[in-house]
Amino acid sequence: MLQNLRKIDLNLLVVLQVLFETRSVSVAASQLNLTQSAVSHALARLRHMFDDALFIRTPQGLLPTEKAERLRKSLHDLLEDASALVRGGVGFDPLKSTRHFLVAVMAHSAYSVLPDLIVKLRNSAPDITITTIYVSPYESMEEIERLRADMLIGGLPSLYKHYNQEAIYQDYAVVAGHKNNVLMRKKSLSLKDYLAARHVTMSLGGERQNFVDAILEKHGHHRHTVVSLVDYTIALEILRDRPDLIGTLPKSICDRYAKQYNLLVHKAPFEYRPMPISISWHRRFENDAGHQFLREEIKSLFH
Repeated sequence: MLQNLRKIDLNLLVVLQVLFETRSVSVAASQLNLTQSAVSHALARLRHMFDDALFIRTPQGLLPTEKAERLRKSLHDLLEDASALVRGGVGFDPLKSTRHFLVAVMAHSAYSVLPDLIVKLRNSAPDITITTIYVSPYESMEEIERLRADMLIGGLPSLYKHYNQEAIYQDYAVVAGHKNNVLMRKKSLSLKDYLAARHVTMSLGGERQNFVDAILEKHGHHRHTVVSLVDYTIALEILRDRPDLIGTLPKSICDRYAKQYNLLVHKAPFEYRPMPISISWHRRFENDAGHQFLREEIKSLFH
């Protein structure tokens, strides 16, 4: 195949495409910034290449032969693919694409991103598919790389140098409890109230203590944990069914589900750093048109 391509001047195919569009040697020459003689010479070479006249001169302009008409669509697709290759990859049409994306998500990021993203894609990219896989914030980069995911959504603190990252929003810790919980019906929640309560806590990596416990211990405090969970939906259900418990959860989850689960929400009664949520991806996807599209769709949910 390569031997045959070496014999072909691919610029001739560009001339052929413009002749299809203009049906005129003179107009084609003007568009290509060539002389009419050069375009006529190119047409002669094309006729030799395809062993066909390709165009017949008529009073209305150049009329493609039957063989030329058969070549036309293939030529258009070939030039489109070549143009996409030069731009950095195969073109991506979200309205027609059936591409599959594997997206790694950290637990609470899935709740704040995926429902709205899937609704948005119904109109912008109806036939793409997304598979998600959960990762823990405590997993190593080696483990994350083995997943071969297209991107990661979450709060990963450090990355390999060959990864890019872009922040999409910041999340905050809030305290949630049933609307009949006496503490939650107060105007605000004091640290004393918080420490006296019984808690549902989150343990996304299987650890007995999370960042809230670390903050409290730094000031000589600890809380009474009744159950420690890896799933936020189970936490919401327990808080709905156990009015005596409270839980410290991401604000993004409570904003979406508090009303559904009959919960009230208070500001956390301790100082902490906001949780930055980012999209991370391997640099091999940097100029991938489909990947760029999905990243922009995700970012648009928060801007």
